[in-house]
Amino acid sequence: MTEDRRYDKEVEIATGRDAVSGRVAATVLLVLACCTGLLGLLVVSDPGEAAMAPTATALLPLPEDDGGDDVDAATIEAPQPVVSETVAPTPVSAPAEQRVASSPLPREPAKAAKAAKAPADSVQAHLGIQALSPEMRRVRDHVARRYRVASAALTPLFLTVEQESRRHGFDPTLIVAVIAIESEFNPFAESPAGAQGLMQVIPKWHEDKILARSKHKVRENALFDPALNISVGIEVLAEAKKRHGSTEKALQAFAGALDDPEQRYARRVLAMKRSLEQIAQR
Repeated sequence: MTEDRRYDKEVEIATGRDAVSGRVAATVLLVLACCTGLLGLLVVSDPGEAAMAPTATALLPLPEDDGGDDVDAATIEAPQPVVSETVAPTPVSAPAEQRVASSPLPREPAKAAKAAKAPADSVQAHLGIQALSPEMRRVRDHVARRYRVASAALTPLFLTVEQESRRHGFDPTLIVAVIAIESEFNPFAESPAGAQGLMQVIPKWHEDKILARSKHKVRENALFDPALNISVGIEVLAEAKKRHGSTEKALQAFAGALDDPEQRYARRVLAMKRSLEQIAQR
């Protein structure tokens, strides 16, 4: 460097012109940076992102790729179930039995399943009387198998037997034994002497009892009605017991065999009764 140039440089440093030019350059750079920031604010549409300078967002760490790009959006955010305002949700801490009991779901299917398991002889609704006892159901099923009679057809007969026999103080199995021996559960059985129906009642001897159970007059062949026949037959047997004092003599009188010293009819009926009692207690 020549002496003239060195002299000029020293003069600039001494007078401060070199520092002025440096400050001017710094000012220009600061203005450019501010302009760049303003442009970033205008371009970015999200106010939350606009507050962050582009250079700053570029320095943020990117989320790691876990390979779940092809996961359906529906699985990420499942819709929440809508709870009706009229039904209070059951607390999670409640016992299982309480949660089931408080469930708003209809219970008709459970009732239908329970009704399907109920016995077919539950006819209390349309007969207005008590349903068969478990003992009489067993006897009915035995009779259905032995005499080849439909169980459903026997059910109304056994309901009448159980109700009427208990009303007159008889064991129902005794009446079932009489029916088994007299007609073998044939409601249309008729003897040469004119005895009719399940218990083989002779109409001309018991017109008063038939009339008491008929609406207007004694109908022809009325005793072929199983319920009426059983009701009249049990009343006849009850009157015979009251007159003669014992079940054996009442049975002999019912069969028209009071003069039989061996009481064969009564022994036959009572033997059948004992067999039916064992079946009923199984």
